[in-house]
Amino acid sequence: MTTKACHLSQAEILEKLLIAYKEHEGIVYALKERKIVCLVRLGVINNYANIKSDLEQKMPEQACRVLARKMSPTGLKQIQIDLLDKEDGQSINMFREREERKKNILMVADDDMFVRKAMQKILGFYGDVVEVDSGDKVVSEYLRHNPDVLLLDIHMPGKSGLELIDKIIEVDTDAFIIVFSADSVADNVLQAIEKGAVGFVSKPPKKERIMDYLNRCITIH
Repeated sequence: MTTKACHLSQAEILEKLLIAYKEHEGIVYALKERKIVCLVRLGVINNYANIKSDLEQKMPEQACRVLARKMSPTGLKQIQIDLLDKEDGQSINMFREREERKKNILMVADDDMFVRKAMQKILGFYGDVVEVDSGDKVVSEYLRHNPDVLLLDIHMPGKSGLELIDKIIEVDTDAFIIVFSADSVADNVLQAIEKGAVGFVSKPPKKERIMDYLNRCITIH
């Protein structure tokens, strides 16, 4: 797929979002140079593709990509707008593949075998689980399996989880990454979220906490 570069400025897209959601509670803000985030209360929505298609119709064709995520059962939604360049085609195709395939794939990257097995029991209900035991294998296995969700340990042999977030987001800006670690230092949590993780779970991971995050992933069927 060939993607045209976005010719709108952030300010112009921010204005379009404000117009689109002027009847709803929420906030919209620019995040870095090529990303815009909108938190808006839209109520209960069963088909997130409707949010995407509605906003994409309001934007110039192929100028930006819309990613919608549910934030709470009370109707708060996170809508992310990425201003696209030509090199973003791979990321678009990866997200589309996850949307269209019938089977969910979840990846657990942790060097602790007991943690991986525990996560297998929690995640097996949602789909196929891929295990990775070293940071050096994460990116290649991610590209091979294109998981809906990546649960990533911060401290692993090879590359650290924080390093890997950067590498994963570089190839897949829509990656749904949950970081977990026994070391819940505030700085690690903030860094993980800032780099693009959707959340942080302390070890040992609680089933309810993991399921809460999984229920926010819109490509999980």
